[in-house]
Amino acid sequence: MDDDTPRLTRREWDALGSLLLPVTLGGKITLGQKVAQKLESLGLVEPFEQEIPASMADPPWMRIKIKGYGMTPRGHRLYCEWASTQIGDTG
Repeated sequence: MDDDTPRLTRREWDALGSLLLPVTLGGKITLGQKVAQKLESLGLVEPFEQEIPASMADPPWMRIKIKGYGMTPRGHRLYCEWASTQIGDTG
């Protein structure tokens, strides 16, 4: 890791890593407010919002709005670099 790597706690690295997997494989799109603010300020995650429209037979109020966080390319790179140094570390 280099000088570009932010100082994060193990818990913050784990939270960032939870965004790596798709939700269908056990990943997450949500973060705690403080962690989200810190990771976003460091340019590691970015908020997103997606709207799934209601079907033609359903009323418009049945549309679904999904909000969450996704890793930025920088976040992805730094997480993978950090994770590669953790091989064999069970702590």
